[in-house]
Amino acid sequence: MHFSGGSPNHLSELALANIFSDIDRHFGVGNDTRFSMEINPRRTSRAQLTS
Repeated sequence: MHFSGGSPNHLSELALANIFSDIDRHFGVGNDTRFSMEINPRRTSRAQLTS
């Protein structure tokens, strides 16, 4: 799963957590699933990265 285009920077921690929760609920994400995001490090909070 890849999020790009800078969009993740504009989402709150709660919104990111909800997106990942919905993906897991609908598709059954396993421990071996990899996620990547294209983000601007100057606009990214630690809370966004841990959600």
